[in-house]
Amino acid sequence: MPLRGRSGTLTLQGLRAFLPRLEATFVGRCVRSLIALQGIDRALVLASQAFTALIPLLLLVSAVAPADNRDLVAGALIGRFRLSGDAAAAVHQLFAHSGGAATGVFSVFLLVFSGISLTRRMQRMHQAAWRLEPSPGVGHALHAAFGLVALVLGIGLLYTARALVAPLPFSQMLLLGLSALIGFLLWTTVPWLLLDRRLTWRRLVPVGVLTAACTTVYGVASTLYMPRLLETYSRRYGLFGVTLALVGWLVCVAFIVVAATAVAAEFDRAPDRWARRIRRGLGIEPAAVDSPPAAFPARPVAGACGKRGSVTGESRQSGDDLRTGRQDSDPERKERPMMASFYEFRVDGQLTDQAREAFCDMRIEEAPAGATLCGEVIDESHLLGIMAQCRTLGLIVVSAHKISSSAR
Repeated sequence: MPLRGRSGTLTLQGLRAFLPRLEATFVGRCVRSLIALQGIDRALVLASQAFTALIPLLLLVSAVAPADNRDLVAGALIGRFRLSGDAAAAVHQLFAHSGGAATGVFSVFLLVFSGISLTRRMQRMHQAAWRLEPSPGVGHALHAAFGLVALVLGIGLLYTARALVAPLPFSQMLLLGLSALIGFLLWTTVPWLLLDRRLTWRRLVPVGVLTAACTTVYGVASTLYMPRLLETYSRRYGLFGVTLALVGWLVCVAFIVVAATAVAAEFDRAPDRWARRIRRGLGIEPAAVDSPPAAFPARPVAGACGKRGSVTGESRQSGDDLRTGRQDSDPERKERPMMASFYEFRVDGQLTDQAREAFCDMRIEEAPAGATLCGEVIDESHLLGIMAQCRTLGLIVVSAHKISSSAR
């Protein structure tokens, strides 16, 4: 039923005017990217896949643990969540040491298959967030295996550090610092491997920082609510309740990973001045172009020059016209000559067929570690559009500078 009255009408009009402005902000673009990435669905799938990989890993550690340390995994979980009573007893029962060699061999096979399936799903999630096409051949499968190894080593390093720091004074503060540091290294290296090393490691630093910070904060929060949750679930449902609580914990961690990836990928292509300044500080934004950013995203390129046009052809409209969606109706402005310049762009990354189509009206010289693009640039909006399209295609602009028309 529609709202009636003056106040209701004004409220609806204000809301309709506010939503487009909100979508144009960095927060709005991040929310839109997360929705396009199907964040909740991906988090549920990653959590369920992580659980099927976590249980074989924990059973394997329990099976190969020495006889005098039978409760290694159970003790680690009890210490991590500070459990006691029925919850601690249920965790002890769930990860009871079997001591059988068959259990260890079965856990290895199950860990490998379920773990690679997990990293492959994470690989597809990162490719969708960074708008990269899957690599041809079997290289992506090998990098998924490398990502699994890095993930297991990172988890092992984290719990080893916890065991070493626990007896020291101020252990809680040291644990927070170590958890954040190891989490940063883990969540920067794993995406780098899963993306087949097509992006530079520094470009993935925001992913590592954001994921490590959020998982560290959530780790502190989980020590507050998980003991009571596990205690309640273990009383009501027994071992199934413990499993349900662990799955819920993994869902939250998976959502943090997905959301951090969406935000970091949006930050990587954000045209905002503060984002460009941070990227320049990280060494992933060329310092040759220091001008206000255009207030529009780069248009995706589909097809060759003869179909929809290249990025250099689509970026020649002014920034104001692109933002408002109107055409220039000023006849004097249309007749005003535009001073074109020739630019040389040095880029790092793999030059795909999609990138060749996007820059088909530019001269391309390939190099072992990237390529050089030379072409005509009409104005500032055109220049920033080319650079934004490079980032969309997975290319990092190392330098961008004017060249003389004779040098081209």
